Amino acid sequence: MKIITKGIILVTALIALLAYSTVMASEPDCTNTRHEFKFKSYPSDETRGWYTDKCCSIDIDHVVSLKEACVLGLPKSRWEEFANDRENHVPACSSVNRSKGSSGPEDFYRKATDGKGRDYIIVRFEEYLELYYYILNKYGLEKEPFDRSSLFMSSRR
Repeated sequence: MKIITKGIILVTALIALLAYSTVMASEPDCTNTRHEFKFKSYPSDETRGWYTDKCCSIDIDHVVSLKEACVLGLPKSRWEEFANDRENHVPACSSVNRSKGSSGPEDFYRKATDGKGRDYIIVRFEEYLELYYYILNKYGLEKEPFDRSSLFMSSRR
């Protein structure tokens, strides 16, 4: 009787584990988004970064990053559309783009001003915020808004 009970418990545990792993496999992990989103990069004719208005080597930056869109729940069926939506692209200085990474507005501003790396001045921060929230809205993504005035006040040196 003990062997049968242990067998039933083991089989039940295996079924639960299999069901859990199947659910987890269908959930995106948002770690390899550039490849999974099928972003088709393209050269820019611009020589000035949109965020800084400085002459520099240019990358195409996603205003709302692929990773953030994934984390906020963008359906996988819209990933390629999102990645290649030029309304979500700006020409950015390569160093600023690398610094920004997948950051949203709060972290992007902090990275620009915290003195821990390459500091830069985001001259179009208000325009960036407008575009950022426009893109979130366009794709039905929601993120808690933040108090912009406290962001500026707390970030001043």
